[in-house]
Amino acid sequence: MTDIKRKMLWDRLEIALNRLQDEPQYAAVCEKYNQADRAVAELLQRFAKEERIFIRHHYEDAVYQTNLELEAVYMQGLRDSLKLLSFLGAFHLGLEG
Repeated sequence: MTDIKRKMLWDRLEIALNRLQDEPQYAAVCEKYNQADRAVAELLQRFAKEERIFIRHHYEDAVYQTNLELEAVYMQGLRDSLKLLSFLGAFHLGLEG
């Protein structure tokens, strides 16, 4: 992915995340996650250090995989949108008016 595409993707994601900040459902999910995260952190303390590291790496890899998949889906959505707009002739409209 080029730097320009990465910047465009980041900008779009930032806009979407900013919109989520006003959603009560999103705030509720974040609060529930934060509570569970604290409980999981306490539970992890029962494991040996190597086990905690292994578990953390597992979940970090899962999050990274999900992010890559979401990025690919988002980019495909952008491609599909551009193809549809092109098919509809949106890029060939003149500025007459």
